[in-house]
Amino acid sequence: MPFRRGKHLKSSGAKAKRSFLVLTLPIFLLAVAAMRASVVSAQELTRPQTNIAAQKTSVFLTIPSTDKSKTGGDFPPISDAVYGDLDGVQYIQIPTTECTNLTATPIVVNEWLVYPMHDYGFNCDNGSPYRLTLFGYNMIDGLLYDLSPTRATGEATLLYRPEEGVVYWNVTKVVGHGTVLVLDDATFTEQRRLSVGMSSDASGVYLDGLYYFGTVNTPNEFCQEPINPNCGALFAADSDGVIVEQLNTDDGFRSWVGAGITTDGNYLYVGGSPQTLGEDKDQYLYGCTVVKLDKELNIVAAFDPGEQGCFRVPYTGLSEDAVGGEPVLGAQDDLWVQYVRPNDDSYETILYRLNKDLQELCRVAFEFRLDLQTAAFYAAPTVDKEGNVYAPITLPVGEDAHKAALYRIAPDCRATLLVEVSDSYAYATPTLADDRYALFATDGRLGVYTLDGSLVAEYALASNARVLAGPVIHEGVIYVVQEDGTINVIAESGVSDYGTAVWPRYRRDNFGSATLGQDATVPASVIFLPAMMR
Repeated sequence: MPFRRGKHLKSSGAKAKRSFLVLTLPIFLLAVAAMRASVVSAQELTRPQTNIAAQKTSVFLTIPSTDKSKTGGDFPPISDAVYGDLDGVQYIQIPTTECTNLTATPIVVNEWLVYPMHDYGFNCDNGSPYRLTLFGYNMIDGLLYDLSPTRATGEATLLYRPEEGVVYWNVTKVVGHGTVLVLDDATFTEQRRLSVGMSSDASGVYLDGLYYFGTVNTPNEFCQEPINPNCGALFAADSDGVIVEQLNTDDGFRSWVGAGITTDGNYLYVGGSPQTLGEDKDQYLYGCTVVKLDKELNIVAAFDPGEQGCFRVPYTGLSEDAVGGEPVLGAQDDLWVQYVRPNDDSYETILYRLNKDLQELCRVAFEFRLDLQTAAFYAAPTVDKEGNVYAPITLPVGEDAHKAALYRIAPDCRATLLVEVSDSYAYATPTLADDRYALFATDGRLGVYTLDGSLVAEYALASNARVLAGPVIHEGVIYVVQEDGTINVIAESGVSDYGTAVWPRYRRDNFGSATLGQDATVPASVIFLPAMMR
C-alpha cells in the first residue's frame, strides 16, 4: 500500500486527449516516424545532440476494444491510447488523473515490455481508468495492450523466470485479495496466488527454488488494530505456492519491506522501513534497518546507522529514515545502500558502502531539506564494471528550489558530481550502457552522458511528468516510462545494451532478477524490433 508516498512525488504530467479512429495503423505510424525522425545514430553519439526544442506531433488513435492484432493475440489493445512522435521519440500516452503514480521499472517477457499501473492510495478521489492494469508494450507491432486477466495494481518491478515460464507480480491491491500473483508468461493468466493477509509494494527475488517477498506495515488499523503479525514480514514460497519460511512480528521482526530484495546467490539482503507496532515505541524490531538473511530467513547480520530503529524528522507525512530502492550488490564483495532521509540529527542523507557482513566501509553524505525527499523509494545506485557507483540525488537549492543531480562515487566513496538539472527531480535509477554511457532520466527529459558527465545526447520526453522508473535498454532501443504512464521509445539512440556493468539498471537486468552472478538473457536468435523503426 502506498501510504508513505508523499504528495511531493505527484507529477503535473500531460493528460492524454480524446482520440479518433485512424485506419491502417502500422503503415501510418511508419510514415509518421519516417517524416519526423530526428534521432542520434551510433556514428553521431560522440558529439552533443539535442531534441529538447522539438515540436510534438500527436497521432490520435482509437483502437476498437474488440480488435485482436496478429502479434497482440487475445489481449485487448488500450483503446484510447494516443500514439505520436516527438522528433525521434515515439510515444504512447494513456488517460490518467491526478492519482496516477506509475513507479515500476519495466521488464522484458518474450516480445513484451511489461509494467503495472499504480495510483496514489491517499488524498486521491479520482482514480485512473487503468489503475488495475498490467500493461504490455508489444515490441513487434508497437502497440500498447492490457495483459491483466486479474485486476490488480502494484508499485514494484515484476520478476520473470523464463526457466519456469512464470512472472511474479507483487501487488498492493488485487480484486479478491492476495500478496503475489504468479502469471503464465505466454497468456499472463494467474497460475497461483500467494496470500499472507497483507500486500507487498517492493520487488521479491528468486533463490534456489523459492520466491522471497516482503510485506508492508502501514500505521492504520489493518496492521495495528489488532496487531497483524504479517505486516512488515518476510516469506519464502515454493513452486506450489506453499509458504515454507517466514519471519514476522512473532519472530521479533517487523520492518516494512519497502526496498526490493536482492541476493548474491547465497544470502538475501533486505532494506527496511517503519516498524510500527501499535502504540509500542520502545521495541527494536529491525525497522529502517538493512538485514542479511540466510535461505531459511535467519538474520545473520544487520546494519542500522544513527538512531536505533527508525529516526524521524519533524515533517508531516513520511518522516522515517527508510532504505530506498534496493540494496545494490557491488563489484568487490560490497553492498551499497541509500537512505531516503537522515539517520540522525545531523540532518544529512547518506549513501553507505558496506561489506557483505554489513560493516560500514565508507559513506557519502548529501544535503537535506525537510520538505524535499533526497532519494527515491524506487530508485537506487547502479554499479559499473570497475565498481564505481552512479547515484541519483535530488538536492535543495536555497529554501524553496531543487535540482536533480547524478554523482559518480568511487569504491573509496570519493564523489564526483557529473550532472545537474535545474528545477527537476532525480527519482529514477540511472541506467548504464555499453560501458561508456549513463542514461539519466529527470522530469520530461532523458540525457545520455559519458561516464565522466559529458552530454552526448538529450531527448525531450512526450510528457513533462517525472520519471520514477529506470530507463530500459533492449536490443538497442531505449524505453522510458513516466509517472503519468507515458511510454517513450527511442529506437536509434546509438546505444546497444548494458555492457559488462556489474549492476547496470534497477533490479539488475531486464528480467528483474536482482541476483548477482546469475545472468538471465534472451536467446541471441530472438530479436524484437519496434514496429516504429521497421
